[in-house]
Amino acid sequence: MSAIAGILWFDGAPAEQDCIEALVGRMASYGPHGQSCWSAGPVALGHCQLRTTSEAADEHLPLTSRDGRYCLVWDGRLDNREQLLGDLRSRGALLQTRSDAELVLESFLAWGQACTNHLLGDFAFAVWDAHEQQLFCVRDHTGARPLYWTRTHRFFAFATDDGALLTLPGVSAQPYAAGIAHWLAPGYVPVDPSPVDVSRTWYEDLRLFEAGQSILVHPDRSLQFDKFWQPETGAENRYASDAQCQEAFLEVFGAAVRARLRTAGPVAMLMSGGLDTAGVAAMARRELRGIAGKELHAYSVISDQPEDCVETRCILSMAEGMGALSLHLCAFDDGHRRYRRTSGGGLAPVTP
Repeated sequence: MSAIAGILWFDGAPAEQDCIEALVGRMASYGPHGQSCWSAGPVALGHCQLRTTSEAADEHLPLTSRDGRYCLVWDGRLDNREQLLGDLRSRGALLQTRSDAELVLESFLAWGQACTNHLLGDFAFAVWDAHEQQLFCVRDHTGARPLYWTRTHRFFAFATDDGALLTLPGVSAQPYAAGIAHWLAPGYVPVDPSPVDVSRTWYEDLRLFEAGQSILVHPDRSLQFDKFWQPETGAENRYASDAQCQEAFLEVFGAAVRARLRTAGPVAMLMSGGLDTAGVAAMARRELRGIAGKELHAYSVISDQPEDCVETRCILSMAEGMGALSLHLCAFDDGHRRYRRTSGGGLAPVTP
């Protein structure tokens, strides 16, 4: 996962370069392939790059449109590249690279904010419109990529990492007690009976983009929220037989797993002891079969006393039963230390 960040200043003054550099510097661990900043007028954008696909070799972010009006920062993976390529070329788009980022920018040029209806995958991105002086920020349908935001009387800012936003002037690290209580005790009922705001974080001044949400930031400090996607409820699929149902499921499940195998390097997964993990691993092995140089690596954090942990026993049994699977084991304490070191020390809780 790469990381993105941006700041839009409301007072009309030029963007403060040291602020975007602080955001990017705080997230440097996300960008082993480079960090970069861009600024123009009241806005500054930053990017920390981790290239995971062959197409990402062509990505140089932030990315500006040919006329200079728009600038994009992007973290993600597109799963409907071929469909997008066909749609954009039919509209006369001239693509200069193979990158997902350029496809997203061209999609924005073609459909504007409605581009979210044409994108499929895991992503978070933002587009600056210099003519309208507006910032358009998006988080993917299921919230696979994190994206946080904050707003003060001086600026609106967003970042992949919550801790990065706390480096900005005027952004407080004051804990949000009700949010902490709700997370630690799911049955907790606040004095205020209103529904829990899922955008709230552990900190008073920080918010989380909801899954399938976009925010349009206007120069007058106002924010326009849009929920561009949510799961359909009540839909029912009927099949003539169990075999037909199985075939339909495997088609969708296989496509989902296959999309996540588009990588320039080795393929890895986090393996727990659950049946969902077993299904993903089995499908990934089937999809990788016959592809030279592609082996599935599984990583598990296990108990140092496997006889007392059902999860650990299931992991070991699963790996043994699958055979051609490279399993890498890590003790819990060591795994936690590695996570804190390589994640940049993000402040959000680690959830299952």
